[in-house]
Amino acid sequence: MSKTGDSVRTKASRKERMEKEQIVMETVFEITESTQFKHFNEMIAVLFGPTGIGKTTFAYELGRALPKNGNTGTYHLTTEPTNNPAAFRQTRIQNWPTFKSFITQMEKSPSKVKTVSMWVIDTIDSLIPMCMSSVCWEWGLTDLSEEGFARAWGELREELVYNLLRLHALGPGILMISHERQVETLSRKLQLTKESLNLSPGVCDAIKFLSSVIFHMRYVDRSKNERELGHMRCLSIRGSDEEIAKDNTGKLQAVADEEGIIKFRTEKQAVSMILGCFEDGGTVIKKTKKKVKKVKRSH
Repeated sequence: MSKTGDSVRTKASRKERMEKEQIVMETVFEITESTQFKHFNEMIAVLFGPTGIGKTTFAYELGRALPKNGNTGTYHLTTEPTNNPAAFRQTRIQNWPTFKSFITQMEKSPSKVKTVSMWVIDTIDSLIPMCMSSVCWEWGLTDLSEEGFARAWGELREELVYNLLRLHALGPGILMISHERQVETLSRKLQLTKESLNLSPGVCDAIKFLSSVIFHMRYVDRSKNERELGHMRCLSIRGSDEEIAKDNTGKLQAVADEEGIIKFRTEKQAVSMILGCFEDGGTVIKKTKKKVKKVKRSH
């Protein structure tokens, strides 16, 4: 295809998006204050960790534990093959146009959206290359060394964030699952290795900006293996020089220790503890302080 044709197609795509942004939307005047972070399944969250540690199982248990209220739990948008595809409702996403088309269909089908408590993108890692392929096709880029590829990264972030917000605007929250990778960082003039999402730095920053919570699922002691720990795992909710994590809600600390770690043995237990911090149900395990007994001194 000629570069002229690619230019016309790119301009047409941008014009369509800009036209949608000029539409006057319905405005609502709120009488009462809205409570932010009231329900876990209304926010955008990220769960990342090593392969096989239990991320998809966590999402499955989340769908079973969330209050039904007429819906049937989570709905998975799978970008990678799953071990047990019959365990949950899902749509296989094989390319970016399919992802956008799915959102458009849901925008026209509110009755179907009502059956969903939370969207699960498994994994966001595989969705990014699909988006990049679509953006490069619009720009007429076939070689990563071509001039203009750097500008395509900016377009990628804009396209990704725009459509993730479209999905979130349907009502249910989003849980994005990502694999883990080691990233070399510089902190206080020291070269450190940090456990991060398996995404490029620019895209990772965009995802972090969108998310209210980022869970890092890992084993409690990094120096030991799974067998030695007896499957004792944890969810980190506080970022450090060693890992990316965050909790903008301020509620998860109720079940975490002083280092921002939520320890668990089963995914079901982890889900119950997390939902217990919100109005979605679950169990809050309150941290108790040891009482110091007063010793009477004999005179």
